[in-house]
Amino acid sequence: PNRRREARRFGLAACWAAMVVAEWMFGISTALIGCFFAATGMVLMKASAQVEHRLPWHRRHRWMAGCFSLVVNATVMETIALALAPLSLLAPLAGCTMVFSTLLARCGAISHKEAVHETRWASIAITLVGVTVVSLYGPHEGTEVTEENVYRLLSHPPFIAFAAFSTIAIGLVTLLWHLEPAAMRKDRYLVPLLAYAAASCGALSLSFLKVLALAIRSALQADPALGQRSELFAPHSFLALLALATYAPLQLVLLNSALVLSPVSFAVPMYESLLVVLSIVAGGTFYP
Repeated sequence: PNRRREARRFGLAACWAAMVVAEWMFGISTALIGCFFAATGMVLMKASAQVEHRLPWHRRHRWMAGCFSLVVNATVMETIALALAPLSLLAPLAGCTMVFSTLLARCGAISHKEAVHETRWASIAITLVGVTVVSLYGPHEGTEVTEENVYRLLSHPPFIAFAAFSTIAIGLVTLLWHLEPAAMRKDRYLVPLLAYAAASCGALSLSFLKVLALAIRSALQADPALGQRSELFAPHSFLALLALATYAPLQLVLLNSALVLSPVSFAVPMYESLLVVLSIVAGGTFYP
């Protein structure tokens, strides 16, 4: 009987582990599809800056298509991926976006064809290897956000410090862009500032999107008959939604400004590299 009991426990543990791995793999696959949507969106926005810059906003069809592609990635693909896999595992996958965007810019199918030198191809290869290694051997555990611990996570001092510093930096760059747009357009060395501000918005959006994604997942899995409550309408869900409504539009505006000032093969890798680093920092400070 003891052996049967141990075998039954082992079988249940194996089934549970297989389900977790299947969820992670589906989350990773969804994230990769989202990376392609994001890359396509950024190349479309660059194409709009090249051929539609004299048109009014409502007639910039490439820009609208690019924004739609980025929004689909942010609202659908990332939400599904974040609900199934840990943030620390998904964040490095953003490196695939720089690979896809560089390939799209090189082929010239969407925007003007850009020259990509051998060093860029070497960087793409290194990025693919790095993404694969991180996906296979990266940290696979994450703290589940619940109504009991979400306020403790949101009030964690390192996360508050990161969010405050990032918000101040975003505000300063946005203010500089608003007050001195002509000067910033002439100085391409300010592209890193725009990329950093956009990446900061993206990292904060990703953190709060994780909270909202888990709340949506709890709403789908909650069974009122068993006394389970949905967290979708909890205060922390509305806080996450408010943060997304603030940072996500700023991310699009700042990213579009960086793409206007520089080639895709320069702006996107810089933005995505910063996004990977800042997303990992955000996840590390949010989940103690």
